[in-house]
Amino acid sequence: MAQKGKVAGSKKALREKAKKQKRGYRRMEIRKRYLIACEGQETEPNYFAEIKNQLPRDIVVVPKGDGRNTLSLVKWAEQEDNKLKASDQEADEVWIVMDRDSFESHHFDNAIKSAEAKGFELAWSNECFELWVLLHFEEISVSLPREAIYQKLSAIFGFNYVREGKNKNLFQLIREYGGDEELAIQRAERLWLQAKEDHDEGTPYSSTNPATGIHKLVQKLNSHRSVK
Repeated sequence: MAQKGKVAGSKKALREKAKKQKRGYRRMEIRKRYLIACEGQETEPNYFAEIKNQLPRDIVVVPKGDGRNTLSLVKWAEQEDNKLKASDQEADEVWIVMDRDSFESHHFDNAIKSAEAKGFELAWSNECFELWVLLHFEEISVSLPREAIYQKLSAIFGFNYVREGKNKNLFQLIREYGGDEELAIQRAERLWLQAKEDHDEGTPYSSTNPATGIHKLVQKLNSHRSVK
């Protein structure tokens, strides 16, 4: 009987401990919450989810992708932001991650203006998100169509990127194949500054190619990492 009492007591102690841990978790103060609205349904959300796993628990990253594009993506991001507000989980920053791809130029440019008007942060790419991935491995200073970027990535990773890329843990894959994030940031920054300069001179963002702002979001998330 004593043994049974001992076991019961142990179980009770474990339950009490679990309750305290649960209450402690609920009381944990969230330092910052990011909503990342991605055009892609898999590649981009998965990439940022991998970065999320490198961050402290009090940094909340909500990467979502719904297959929407340009203006519809911005509207959807606003809806998702409002849902978070309604549940008392308001995002400190809302980021729009979208590609130029082959969308109508005015749709792309208007989406940027709409996002800026709503106070959202922008991490768009011209022509596609994979430009950011490629910058981990080489300098890009001339316009490349998506197909050329995919071919380069296929050669680097040793598989058909178009067919298999979405099934990979891209963040980890870049590291495994020797991609250099610091170099990618520097290269992306040069392209971004050039795009801003061209835009100030009257060139619409839809025509500034190559360019990507993914590095801005990556840098922001990296600033919360305790070990880099």
